[in-house]
Amino acid sequence: MNAEKLMQPAFAVCRIEDWKILLSSPYFQKIFPDSSAGKTLPEVFSRLSEDFCFLSADTPDIGVHLCPVHGKNIMLLRWMTIRMQNLVPFRFLDVLFLPDTIFSPDAGKILDEEALTLLLDSIHDGIWIIDGNGITLQVNKAMQRIADIVPEEVVGKHVTTAMEMKKFSVCVTLHALNARRSVSMFDDYANGKHCLNTSTPVFDEHGNVVKVIAIIRDLTELEDMSLKLETMKSTVSYMPYGHAVELDMGVLGTSPASMQLREAVGRAARTDAPILLLGETGTGKTMTAKAIHQASPRKELSFISLNCGAIPSSLLESELFGYDSGAFTGALKKGKPGVFEMADGGTLFLDEIAELPLSAQATLLHVLDGEPFRRVGGTVNIRSDVRIIAATNKSLEKMVEKGTFRQDLFYRLRVIAIELPALRDRREDIPDLLDHFFDSMAENGARPYLSPTLRNALCSYHWPGNIRELRSITRFLMALEKKKLTLSDLPPYILSEMPKSPPTPASLQDAVEALEREMISRALRETHSTYKAAKLLKVSQSTIVRKARRYRLRETLIQHP
Repeated sequence: MNAEKLMQPAFAVCRIEDWKILLSSPYFQKIFPDSSAGKTLPEVFSRLSEDFCFLSADTPDIGVHLCPVHGKNIMLLRWMTIRMQNLVPFRFLDVLFLPDTIFSPDAGKILDEEALTLLLDSIHDGIWIIDGNGITLQVNKAMQRIADIVPEEVVGKHVTTAMEMKKFSVCVTLHALNARRSVSMFDDYANGKHCLNTSTPVFDEHGNVVKVIAIIRDLTELEDMSLKLETMKSTVSYMPYGHAVELDMGVLGTSPASMQLREAVGRAARTDAPILLLGETGTGKTMTAKAIHQASPRKELSFISLNCGAIPSSLLESELFGYDSGAFTGALKKGKPGVFEMADGGTLFLDEIAELPLSAQATLLHVLDGEPFRRVGGTVNIRSDVRIIAATNKSLEKMVEKGTFRQDLFYRLRVIAIELPALRDRREDIPDLLDHFFDSMAENGARPYLSPTLRNALCSYHWPGNIRELRSITRFLMALEKKKLTLSDLPPYILSEMPKSPPTPASLQDAVEALEREMISRALRETHSTYKAAKLLKVSQSTIVRKARRYRLRETLIQHP
C-alpha cells in the first residue's frame, strides 16, 4: 500500500447495537468492497485473519484496536459513539493503515530517518512518537496543520515541552506510557482545534514500553459527517415524538441502567396496577410518572400531581378528596373537587408519599381498595377511577418497621416498584442529558460549544442532586451567554471538587519521581504492608521501605510483616 493511499480518509458510520453500516467513505468502500450499506462491520472484516467479535452492542463508546493485515501492514481501528438530540445514536469508525515496521522496536534500523519522515508526513492525521522515557522521536507534518507544532520545536525534547509552550493541555502519550495500554482522549488545542488523540504503547520482548505512537484526528471531518447525517432521513430515521420517545422524555439515555429503566417503565405503562417510584431526590421521578401516563391507555385523560410533603396535614384530606361549601372557615362557597375527582379516568401522581400522615394513609387505603369517598363536609359518596403512581426518596420498609407508614398501604402501593438510578450510576447518559437541556434552553437553536475538558468534568462529577442539579448547572452555563464554555466556567462549588491537575514536571527526573511516589503511595494505601506493596509492584521489600522513607510517605501506611 503506497504512501498516497495513507492520506485518503477511510471511515464508516454504523448503528450502535449491531455495527450495521449506514454510510461509508469512497476509500472505505474501495478497500472493503463488501462494505455496502446494511452490512455489519464484523461481516466486512471477516476476510481478515483476526476475529472481530468484540464489535458488539457492548463495545465501549470510545476505543482503538490494532491488527496485522495485508502482510506487512498494520490496520488501526478507532471508533467513537455520537449522540445528538432527536437523532438515533451512531458509531463513527475510521481506519488507518501503517507499515508494521514503525511499530517495531528496531524501526530505526529498518527504515532510515528520511524514509520514515516521508512516510509519516504522507499521513493525513497527526502522528507523534515518543520513546519509553517520554522523549519525542518523530512528529509529522500534519501536526503543524492541526496544532501549529513543527518538528524542530519538539523532537529530541520531552513531550511535556509542548505543554509548556501552551500548545495543548493534556499529554495523552504520557497517559498511555504510564498506563501501559491504549488511551483515547479528546483535547482542545491552543489554536481552537478539537481533536481525538489515540496513543498506543509498543512493547519489546521483555514487556518494556519502548515507544508510544499517538494518532491525532482533527474532528472537523466528523462535524461535516454529522451535517450529512442530518439529511439522511431515509437511512438514519428521526424518532417522532410518539410512543417510544414519550418514554425517552422520562428516561433519556442509552446506558444499561437507562435501558433497564425504560423497559420497566414500558411494562408498567401497559398495566393499571399501582406503581411505586423509588430513588434519590432529583432522579426524575416526576418525569418518569408522566412518561408512564403518556404511554398508557389513559394518556388522553388527566394527569394530576400532588406533592404530599408540600400540603399542611390539616388541609391534605381536602386536597385529596375535595370539600363542600361551608366545610371549614375560608372554604369556597361552591366547594372544590379533590385530586381524586380531578384525575377521574386518568392518572394521579402522589409525590413524596412518605410525608402522608397516618390519618390520611388510612383514608387513602380505603379509596385504593375500591371504596367510595366523601368530600370534607359532604354527604354524597363518590367513586373515582384513577391509576395511582406514588413516589418517595425514603425507605418505606424502614418507616413500616418504625410504625410511621402503614404496612397495608405500603403493600397496596408496591404492586409494581421501579428504582430510578442515581445519575452517578448512569454517567454514560450525561452527554445526552446535557444536549437535551442545552437544546431545550437555547433560543433560535443557538447553544454554546462545550470544551472536551468541561464535558469530561461534568461526566466525572458525582451529582448529589442528580438530574435536577444537572439541569440547574445547564441553566447556569446558558446564563453566561458565551459561545464557548470551558472548565473555568463551572460554579466554584463544583470546581472545588474537581481533581487538581498535577503541576508540569520541571524535568524528566521530576516526572519519574512523581510517578514513582504516586505508585508506591497507592500500593501502600491498598495493601498496608511493605511486603505486599513490593509484591504488587514487583520490586524488593527493601526498595519499598527505602523509597517510602525518601518520599516521606506517612508511617501509618507502612507496616512490616
